[in-house]
Amino acid sequence: MASIRHYMRLIDSFVFYIYMSAINGVFTAVPGVWDTSKSGTSPASGLAFYAGDEEFCRKVKILETLSRPDTQLCGYLEFMLLVMRNSNASPTIKEENIKECLQLMHDVQSVRSAHINYGEMRYMLNEYRAITRRLQRDHVTPGRLDELKTAVQNLEKRFKGRKKITSDISRYNYASYYRDITTKVRQFIRKHTGQTPIPQHSHDQGPRRGGAENPVPLLADSAGGTEARSSDVPQRTPVFGAGNESMRQLLNDRSLLIRLGKVQADAKKIESILSDPLMNYPNLYASGGSSSPDNAMILKIQDQYDKNYDDFMDIRNAWNIYQRYNSISDVLRKTDPKFPQASELIEEQQRLELAFEEYGTLVDTASLADVDRIASNILYMVGQVEEERQKSQLTSAFHTTPQQVAEHQDVTPLPETKTQYETTPSPGTTNHHEPITTSETTIRKGPTIIQQTAERGVLVTESTASGGLSSEQTEETIACHTGETKHDGRSSGAVTMGITVIRTMAAAGIMTTL
Repeated sequence: MASIRHYMRLIDSFVFYIYMSAINGVFTAVPGVWDTSKSGTSPASGLAFYAGDEEFCRKVKILETLSRPDTQLCGYLEFMLLVMRNSNASPTIKEENIKECLQLMHDVQSVRSAHINYGEMRYMLNEYRAITRRLQRDHVTPGRLDELKTAVQNLEKRFKGRKKITSDISRYNYASYYRDITTKVRQFIRKHTGQTPIPQHSHDQGPRRGGAENPVPLLADSAGGTEARSSDVPQRTPVFGAGNESMRQLLNDRSLLIRLGKVQADAKKIESILSDPLMNYPNLYASGGSSSPDNAMILKIQDQYDKNYDDFMDIRNAWNIYQRYNSISDVLRKTDPKFPQASELIEEQQRLELAFEEYGTLVDTASLADVDRIASNILYMVGQVEEERQKSQLTSAFHTTPQQVAEHQDVTPLPETKTQYETTPSPGTTNHHEPITTSETTIRKGPTIIQQTAERGVLVTESTASGGLSSEQTEETIACHTGETKHDGRSSGAVTMGITVIRTMAAAGIMTTL
């Protein structure tokens, strides 16, 4: 019995092994599962994994914004350090202030040095996502596919050298650390000067220089004096540690309304245009081949759109936050600060300030100008494609052959008449001398269709059917109408000729007799 149980266990194990092997074989054979033909690496690791992680990409953009070099703050710290060293304060206080200032300068410098790494990381993530979108397009040529695969391999090699930075971004909360440093610097400036530096990224202030010899202008603190703000929105003293003062100044900048609104409108328009089936590959290749100028332009448009898709989407999201933030500001202007609603709206604005950190670098003056230029260029290329397409349609209609026109138009015969005429019988018909009333024959001569009305001998071509008459047809029509005005009982031409001959002979006989 024991041996039987042993063999039964072996059989069960063997069956389970066969089952698992079959399952693994099925997953391996299914396209798209563990498929590395396009990226060259498993989607669950490396650059492909992080590029597909939306939360990781969001962190990188936030850190890039928070680590932007703030030359104004550095200029203030350098200026204040010079003033403190020459101050008349006690040696103990003087030493403490200098030590605190030097530490803040060191912290600000460390934040600035990390900005380059975050910018490079964001570039690699966006570039990989752009290549993925290009690979998902239909009808990618083999040459283009090789180029994209090579680009992916180069990006993955660069990304391998950033493993430590990638790990630190995932493990540590650098965003809070950078916010705290900026807050401490601003508080230090307020403590010793009672003033706050004008935000360097305000769009309506123009370029400024900061340094120990030429510090940037100051704004009076909200606790005392008036303030020269870039917005007429009532300023408030936020809860400590809540929101982001730099983003607050940027969102209160009403001059951002024009440019940000234009770029987001262009991005939305581009997305709507490229959703047109005429801009997709199946119709593209069916309309004349990929070698035509229009198709080459469409490919270029798609490439530019895929490359800048993430920036376009970020601009639209930033625009939504900007609109909501300023609509709240308009409500707060009319609301009593003591009302509970005002406090709730202020808290919502602080959350919007933190959300706007993801797009702070992109909506900066220089970056926004680049996106604006790219969007305008894409719209220009779209306009060129539309113009060439209209010209092509007009040219195609002009060169339509008469046979193509005749096939699409019904030839309208002339009205039947009651007048009876003798006609020569056509081949294949009996030779009767009886009048034919409504016999009509359609004769094809090359690409032209000729309709012959037997009783009148009128030729009807395409031009006749469409309402026009040629010179020959005009003469025939005149003759036809002349014949129609004659009385129905009049003799035929042969009888008239006979009567004329008889009259002539009779006249000649009379003259001979005379």
